Amino acid sequence: MASNYKLHFSGLIIRLDDGAWIPPTLQNLDWVAYQKWLAAGNVPVAADPAPVPAGKPATSIAAQTALAVVTADVTIPASVKDLLTKIVATLP
Repeated sequence: MASNYKLHFSGLIIRLDDGAWIPPTLQNLDWVAYQKWLAAGNVPVAADPAPVPAGKPATSIAAQTALAVVTADVTIPASVKDLLTKIVATLP
């Protein structure tokens, strides 16, 4: 059986049908649908490993996650992207 979802190392879920990123919140109907899908015995595709930036090794999972969100080809609010960019810049 083909999986409809894929895990992302950041903790988000990616719906494979349309590429939507699903944050883990009960207010999100897509998250609720994903939880029902899991409860039915389905298993998502495993997450790919976190990328390591060239020339600046990521030293923590938080740094890798922030970098992935900043560099991902997804729509996120500019304020969130700016904050994450600033955080990544301060990491060793």
